[in-house]
Amino acid sequence: MADTYAARFARQLPLSERETAARLVAAAAAATGVPASLIRWGGRTPMLARLRWAIMYALRHRGWSYPNVASVFLMDHTTVMHGVERCERMMEVDEEYSTFVATLMDGVRGRG
Repeated sequence: MADTYAARFARQLPLSERETAARLVAAAAAATGVPASLIRWGGRTPMLARLRWAIMYALRHRGWSYPNVASVFLMDHTTVMHGVERCERMMEVDEEYSTFVATLMDGVRGRG
């Protein structure tokens, strides 16, 4: 069922946006060793949540709307709003996390 749901939402995004989201998720997976499927649709562990927040933050700073970011993770846009806020707060107090987020953002800068 999740695959059908994911496919329905993915079709709503233009191809370039789907590719950008996929690159961000892949970059986070490569940097952490966490499978991309867990990052996108995995559980609610703090580690997975922080990875999602970083990707949400990066997409928002590329000009994506909250609903479009939410469709990547199959969640409500208010969850994305909360995630972006949590990411911003974590970046203020955790230099390593801030560097990770900046690396993600630099990895897709200038692409689709």
